[in-house]
Amino acid sequence: MGVFGFLRRHPHERTGHELYAQAVAAARDPYLYATVGVPTRWTGVSISSVWHACLVIRHLQGQAPPGPALARRCSTPCSTTWMSRCAKLGVGDLSVGKR
Repeated sequence: MGVFGFLRRHPHERTGHELYAQAVAAARDPYLYATVGVPTRWTGVSISSVWHACLVIRHLQGQAPPGPALARRCSTPCSTTWMSRCAKLGVGDLSVGKR
């Protein structure tokens, strides 16, 4: 590991992002909204995408390596997406106590 070794990406980072993107794509399946009854508002879409990502992460955690590493790399874009959605709505660490 050289001086700039910390700048390298983790080998499972791209795969984790791809798994998260596939989970979000599955959460946007029209079947969920038309047949199952998931609300089409932002809350339904957000909860559905987080639910699908959690199912993928939970499944990966129980698998043999590199499953747990992929689960960690899949949870990172999930949490950053959720935090940015909350920030766009005006919910942050400091505003939670005011409400």
